[in-house]
Amino acid sequence: MSYVLADSKHAQKFSEDTRQRVIETANRLGYVRNRAARSLSSGKTHTIALLYTPPIDRFVEKLQLRAFNYFKERGYLLISVPLARAHNDTFPDLLRSGCCDGALLACDFDQTVELCRSLPEPPIPTVSLSGDQSLAHYGVVDVDERSAIADVIARLIRSGRKRIAFVGQHSSLADVRNEYRWRVFAETQRSFGNEPTILFHCNASIQDAAREATRVLQTAHEIPDAVYCSSDRVAIGTVLGAEHCGIQIPEQLSVVGSGNSAESVQFSPQLTTVGMKEEQIDLILAHFWNRLTGAPSDPFPLTIQWEVFSRQTTRF
Repeated sequence: MSYVLADSKHAQKFSEDTRQRVIETANRLGYVRNRAARSLSSGKTHTIALLYTPPIDRFVEKLQLRAFNYFKERGYLLISVPLARAHNDTFPDLLRSGCCDGALLACDFDQTVELCRSLPEPPIPTVSLSGDQSLAHYGVVDVDERSAIADVIARLIRSGRKRIAFVGQHSSLADVRNEYRWRVFAETQRSFGNEPTILFHCNASIQDAAREATRVLQTAHEIPDAVYCSSDRVAIGTVLGAEHCGIQIPEQLSVVGSGNSAESVQFSPQLTTVGMKEEQIDLILAHFWNRLTGAPSDPFPLTIQWEVFSRQTTRF
């Protein structure tokens, strides 16, 4: 039975029918393999840690869901660890603790730099999605958001939008101004001779964004004709708030999100957004897996380009 449940090469001694009956019986009895015992015998935890800066955005959420299935198919468990900046000191402890065999570092750029400086040489295979190529002992994936954000702002301007504002996904204005997407938005606006402005900011939920968008749009002396939002959830809430105020999307207000989440397609009207394709996430995971297992792969850094997904909340 243990050979079959461990998917060991010795399981091939038994017929397919026998193996299937063992698995069905184990599922019916609620059997779960003891991971601690397995770790003692193999010297591995078969666990991967995914670390991210809270609140989780749609890109990291999509990465998390896809990674969970990817690693499960390979006999590994994914655990997700929200790492607030106040707890950066737990990063070295986590990687040295022996609780995981490898780590994916999906924190924002500034936090990633701080974390990697605290542990210049990780004790386990670790891949950073920061794009910082100075991290010599980390596998680096450069997720290039900048070009897509700049492209979508340029498209809005070329389509005749003159008053483009930013919507942030943090309750603190200081945190919004530290957002990488705000900084790229501001730089792009200034490159066109426009002063970058923040329409509003809120917690990263559709409900909060809809409520805040309604409040701001009802009281504004002049509403923008386009907004770029730092997440798809905030963008969807902005659309709902604008519609509640009688503002037509996209005729009077174009709305762009970030993340290319499943919600961006399921929502009506479908949301224009910037993000990556599903297969690009698989490419990141395959690179990480090769680093974890020592299999040959293309050298790091790996560059993944975000794209513009033009849908119904804009007219370019």
